[in-house]
Amino acid sequence: MTEQEKERREAFMKTYGVTEEEMDFFEYIDGKFELLKIIIAALMVLLVLAVLAAIAL
Repeated sequence: MTEQEKERREAFMKTYGVTEEEMDFFEYIDGKFELLKIIIAALMVLLVLAVLAAIAL
């Protein structure tokens, strides 16, 4: 983690009165949602390919 990221994290924690543990949890959940968005995008691509294959038949 860079110095700028540490400062941003500390400023967020002070602004919203969040503890270190809560901040870790928020970052964990954010990472899970990022993974979920990637999975949904991949499934949408597969759906489009399936529709195009069905049209081609």
